[in-house]
Amino acid sequence: MRKKFRAYSLNENDLNMLRWFGICLSSFLIASCSGGGANVSVPETVSEVKSSSFVLPAFNAAFDVQLAEQYTPQADIETLLLDRSFRPPEGRYSICYINGFQTQPNESDIWRAKGKETDLHLILRDENGNEIFDPGYPDEFLLDISTEAKRTALAEVIRPWIAQCVADGFDAVDFDNLDTYNRPYIADRPNPLITENDAVAFVSILNVMVHSYGLAAAQKNAPDLASRKAETGADFVIVEQCSEPDDPDAPEKSDNCRHYVDGFGDAVLMIEYDKDVFSNIACPKYGQKYSIILRDADFPQPASDATDARPDVYENC
Repeated sequence: MRKKFRAYSLNENDLNMLRWFGICLSSFLIASCSGGGANVSVPETVSEVKSSSFVLPAFNAAFDVQLAEQYTPQADIETLLLDRSFRPPEGRYSICYINGFQTQPNESDIWRAKGKETDLHLILRDENGNEIFDPGYPDEFLLDISTEAKRTALAEVIRPWIAQCVADGFDAVDFDNLDTYNRPYIADRPNPLITENDAVAFVSILNVMVHSYGLAAAQKNAPDLASRKAETGADFVIVEQCSEPDDPDAPEKSDNCRHYVDGFGDAVLMIEYDKDVFSNIACPKYGQKYSIILRDADFPQPASDATDARPDVYENC
């Protein structure tokens, strides 16, 4: 059965974090949001936050992801994850996608400029001083979240983007690439450059800002952080390929979705990219209760009919 939207209010832990955030960061985070094009008044102190309540999406309902291009969603789609440059359509729950832990393509200079302004290297560098990029996306560089000063400077850049999400009418924010600390090219180093605790510290700052604007906060992937949502401040989770078995020859021995289900209950949106995994593992096991879709990994517009030659796909359980 589909669940109706549910309104939540910040708990005492959230409010304490907001108080801390206002004291520690107000010296620079009160800057105008005009850089992102948002016509939004940014609260200068915690006491100026207008609303602390937010709305969650409907779970066990159809959703879609639009990052590469925007298009008219199918009639049954209730929730959309959209790139922050898109405008959310009326009548749908819309989640604002922000690449919070890596640079977007062609935007690395934003972070280099902020680094010069603050005299900090905000793009992660290796032991030889080389900037580290995502091997799967060579034009996306990892952000350096290793110190409080750097997390503070990074948050200053991202805050206007959150404000723009508010101005555009989004309901929630998703910070992608939260799990950069756990990538093999980072975690397997003798001395990891960023850690799980760094990620928790940074995303908690971002989620406090999200809540201060009255939006919900989505966690993206990172199964080991599902049990730490009280620290991160995440309200629900969007997860990719959690039904993909660690050992294809023994799929019953691995259930990565369980981490998210244990941590977030029914507040889970699942995305799969492999047709066999979607049909034979994800839907039979979780499709009766959870929102699960099959999509192309680059999220183009789904094929409109059987004559469309594009390989683009969209299915839900």
